Amino acid sequence: MPRETPVLGLSERWSLARSNVASPITVIYHATLPANLITQDQLKDAASRLNARDRLTLLIDHIICDGLGARNLFSDLLSILSDQPIPQQPEGLPARMDDTVELQPSGNNATAQSKIQSTIKSLSNGINTIVSPESVYTNCPTLQSPGYNSITASQQFSHFSLSPSELSSLIAEGKKHNVPTIHPVIHIASIVALYRALQSTSGYSFFTSIPISERNAALGHPRSTGNYVTFHFSTDRISHSTKFWDQVRDFSATLRQPETKITARHTLGKLAAINGEEELDENAPSKWEDYLYNVMSDSNGPHKLSLAVSNVGLADLPTLGKLAGQVEDVYFQQAASAMGGCAVLSIMSTRGGALTCSISSKIGSMPPGVFESFAQRIKPILQAIARGDISEDATAGGAIPGVLDVGNT
Repeated sequence: MPRETPVLGLSERWSLARSNVASPITVIYHATLPANLITQDQLKDAASRLNARDRLTLLIDHIICDGLGARNLFSDLLSILSDQPIPQQPEGLPARMDDTVELQPSGNNATAQSKIQSTIKSLSNGINTIVSPESVYTNCPTLQSPGYNSITASQQFSHFSLSPSELSSLIAEGKKHNVPTIHPVIHIASIVALYRALQSTSGYSFFTSIPISERNAALGHPRSTGNYVTFHFSTDRISHSTKFWDQVRDFSATLRQPETKITARHTLGKLAAINGEEELDENAPSKWEDYLYNVMSDSNGPHKLSLAVSNVGLADLPTLGKLAGQVEDVYFQQAASAMGGCAVLSIMSTRGGALTCSISSKIGSMPPGVFESFAQRIKPILQAIARGDISEDATAGGAIPGVLDVGNT
């Protein structure tokens, strides 16, 4: 159901406003290709270019498309370079998410919305009771460095990969502990890695955002362009005695609740109230920019989130043509924006291949040394899970084979 006018939806307007206040999000995909296999003319035909080395990189502002759309666009680019056809795109202007997904609760379902909030609160309380109620939790992030949020502030990056066999074992180990999908395992492993990196035996509250894709071809959504993402916000309280698999199962159960997706949609829908019902005047300052400037000038800092964890799933690589079996080290990355999480994890995998993860952070959004310690711990924790070394009774602060203990750097 294509639309007739190029009116931006809530997600696009949000992304545009972020760009206008110097807080854009850049979506990056890159992969290793055999040197000299692709010519410059072929790359020009594909509207891209190859650098002097053998690495192909695609950079896109988030206003153009979300992470999943960029993943599809990168796969299509590789298919073109491999002389293979790409999926048919819908004609005309694509359907907006605003017109095809129920983002705003109606007055008639206020009671239902109240029930949803009550359910989510109950689920959250269930997670919180895993640890002793007497525990005191410090919010993460803790105090941040002055000037860390400047658009010119430096960022720090890290990355790692898991082999196909490690990925397969990680999925199998999750299912062994009654977790049907891999994302909750990676998500809680990341939080535990950050908890251990903070070098404290006290409890911490971690606040995270998880994108939920609403992209659906049956609704007229295109394969690559546009933003079709809502966000689930999660709070996890972790202490030294928190049982790892209990935390993973509770988080997994929350993600699979239908109410979670509905709440994520309605949370995005609330952004419509920023400009109210007023007509947009192209020459007048946007209330979106005003809103974001106020967030950025908050004395407590705009980084209220500990982590942003984005998993775009499986990327299709060429199975025919000159690039069949030739594409390696495919990574997805998002730079930490001025209003994102203290650390941004970007996760993807390829069919029959490895899982890759990029990590970024604005320097100063975490205490000195925490990012490095955090990045150093994630992969060993995931490998320990894949080996079966994280038992049912294993705790967040307990000894894990191959992983630095809490209190060690």
